[in-house]
Amino acid sequence: MKDDDKNINQIKLLQEYIAQLEEENNLLANRAEEIILLNLLSNAISTIDDEEKLIDELLEKISILLNLSLCCCYAKSIDGYRLISDYYIGENNEEKTYTLILNECIEEKLKTQQFYNNLLSECVFDSSWKFPVQITQDTQILIVSFESQWIKNGIFIFLSDNKELLQDNVILIQQGIRIILDKIDKLSYLKKIEYLNQNLEYKVEQRTKELSDINEKLIEEINVRHAVELKLREAVDKAQESDKLKSAFLANMSHEIRTPMNAIVGFSEILSSSKCSDKEINDYTNLIYSNSLSLLTLINDLLDFSKIEANQLTIKKKQCNLNKIFADITILTQHIFKQYKKENITFSISNKGESKDSLIFTDELRLKQILLNLISNAIKFSLKGSIKLHYYNKGDKYYFEVSDEGIGIEKEQHDLIFNRFTRVISHVNKPIMGSGLGLTITRNLVEMLGGHISVDSKPGRGSVFMFFIDVSQNTSK
Repeated sequence: MKDDDKNINQIKLLQEYIAQLEEENNLLANRAEEIILLNLLSNAISTIDDEEKLIDELLEKISILLNLSLCCCYAKSIDGYRLISDYYIGENNEEKTYTLILNECIEEKLKTQQFYNNLLSECVFDSSWKFPVQITQDTQILIVSFESQWIKNGIFIFLSDNKELLQDNVILIQQGIRIILDKIDKLSYLKKIEYLNQNLEYKVEQRTKELSDINEKLIEEINVRHAVELKLREAVDKAQESDKLKSAFLANMSHEIRTPMNAIVGFSEILSSSKCSDKEINDYTNLIYSNSLSLLTLINDLLDFSKIEANQLTIKKKQCNLNKIFADITILTQHIFKQYKKENITFSISNKGESKDSLIFTDELRLKQILLNLISNAIKFSLKGSIKLHYYNKGDKYYFEVSDEGIGIEKEQHDLIFNRFTRVISHVNKPIMGSGLGLTITRNLVEMLGGHISVDSKPGRGSVFMFFIDVSQNTSK
């Protein structure tokens, strides 16, 4: 009896040992499949430099090695997943799904674990799903998601009637996919580097040519200057005046001119180099238009300031209709509201005096410029509320007030804001663009019209800019 028990124990130990050997044998077999697949892929892709051919090679090697009936690759698009490549075993029944839609359940699982494995019959698919192979009740599906430089979001799909085959080889398939995607990413980087090198060489060549042309022009210009030196001395007064205007203009150029220009160039490039929706096109066009207006205003300010500095800005007085000026101001103000997206702010004009005379003797263009500069500043530095323009006259003097409910100005800054290139910088108005020339030009224009300008303001309570001009016909400025 004891001998029988001993034999039974030995048989059990032998059976356990056999099971262990079978398990180790299966692991070795799986490891051999991994080595074979990885070696096949490594050897096959070493000379391939095309993304689609690499995908084809991957699908073919996995299908042959694991005996899978169908292997395919899809890339995410607007209306689903678009077929990139497929490989299948058996006869083609000419049925394929070129655009595939996954249900939300599968999409969620792919986000959390990067793969989905189940019976094909238990999956809820779009009715348009068709495959070029025979489908049975036992057909299993494996979906593996991926990302790469070439395809930002995509999936691989594998079909087999052997349930354990797909389950046991998920990691192997993922390793094969990773090898191919790494190769594709490397190709993408190499192509980018090649493009950048070619672009750099072209720019260097162009820049060298430009410098050569500039050098030739400089030599020619030096020779011309030497030849006309005596003639230039005869026109020294005119040259000095021209040089003064040029120097004033160049010295006062602000880096702010690059801000709207960068926006114009950047959004123009986006519109010309990529596919944009109608909303994006409308938004980018509005941004280009708004920055163009800002750039135009800045250039106009710089030119006017340079003329003022060179004493070349002239005043042309004549009989003007004040009501017409205010009508034009109202229209232009609405455009400024749209430019700065401040349509929530209201604007009004009122006569605080008793005079109803609408004819005045002044420079209509410069009066409009003064008022628009002040109103534009009020709009830029206001977040809500109202902007009001009041006017009245006393004899030969007309008084104007532009008030707002904006951020306001510290008292010690009241005189500084009229200096050239001076801006009151705070955490509130720091993002607001401006050259610092607007109020300098405004002050000079007011004085050239025989008047004076001042400001009354407190932080958080808005500002009131007050000025008057002389409208008598015997005033010459």
